[in-house]
Amino acid sequence: MRPLSVFVFAILLKDGTDLTADTLFPFSQVTLVQTARTLEPWGVQVEVIGIASTPPAITSTGIRRLVA
Repeated sequence: MRPLSVFVFAILLKDGTDLTADTLFPFSQVTLVQTARTLEPWGVQVEVIGIASTPPAITSTGIRRLVA
């Protein structure tokens, strides 16, 4: 059965780090599992994605554009 809705945790990563269970702090691991278990009875699926950080880009005008 398809979940009624999806809740996505987007986690900002350090440069060169992949999102795995080993790269999350233990507290974060526990919190994510507890949240998923709490929301599951209501038909909410929890997903976790990593956001790669990149250094600020400097444009030809010298203005820095911040991206994550």
